Amino acid sequence: MTNSIINIASTDSTVTITPTVDLYDGKLAGSTVLQRGKSPTLLIKNTLTGVNLEPLLTDAEVSDQLSGIANINTNIVVSEKSGEPSSKGTIVLSVKNGALKGVDIKKVLDDAQATIDKIRGKNVNQDAESNTDETRFAELSATLLINNDIITNNDLSMKAPAFRINGQGTVNTAAQTLDYLTSIVIVNTNSGQGGESLNDLKGFTIPVRFTGPLASPKYAIDTKALLKANAGKELDEKKAELKAKADIKKAELKAKADEKKAKLKEKANEKLKESGKKLFDKLF
Repeated sequence: MTNSIINIASTDSTVTITPTVDLYDGKLAGSTVLQRGKSPTLLIKNTLTGVNLEPLLTDAEVSDQLSGIANINTNIVVSEKSGEPSSKGTIVLSVKNGALKGVDIKKVLDDAQATIDKIRGKNVNQDAESNTDETRFAELSATLLINNDIITNNDLSMKAPAFRINGQGTVNTAAQTLDYLTSIVIVNTNSGQGGESLNDLKGFTIPVRFTGPLASPKYAIDTKALLKANAGKELDEKKAELKAKADIKKAELKAKADEKKAKLKEKANEKLKESGKKLFDKLF
């Protein structure tokens, strides 16, 4: 921690701390206000900009599973009533060029691809060695609603070169568990993270629920929705194939009609020339 400026102001009813601190390769600015009284309350409004997230979360004993360069806005009220602590508020998180450990989206997508391959009668050949225990991303954002030990999130967004993820769910920090419903969409099958092996899934929306321990959550693919999406894609492909064949046939018929018209026109011109020549001969 360097370049630290911490101002403290105190009155009979409050203590206000306003820090400006360089930490974890980024900056912290904001205010923390302690409201004195029979039920003391702590108001925390801070902004972290450009911080290295993994060591920050590790040192805070929150998690060691999320890395990247982050901007974090906190607005939390901590109070105590009848000896019981209470914390409520929001944390707005934005992370770039990071990784989520313990969750391998590539493995999830491989399983979805295997399901499609089985339906289509293809050989299933998953390369387990290519799977890792993390998911790399370009951007991640989420608004976290804090209610004591329960964190609720309704706007998870993760962007990686090969896929996009949206989700909503809850995290129990006391039990260290989660319950998240996500939608995964393949957007580019030629951009790394195994995307090139997922051509059949491009454009699909794949519902996946993650549950269990934060460190090693389990996942379940909504197979029914996946099968429905696959059937729809196959129908669209069949329609496109029939349309392409119809367009080719239409073009062939038009070409034949044009050729026939050209020949008739040519014969008509020849007859016209012949008639003109005969008329000329009669006259002269």
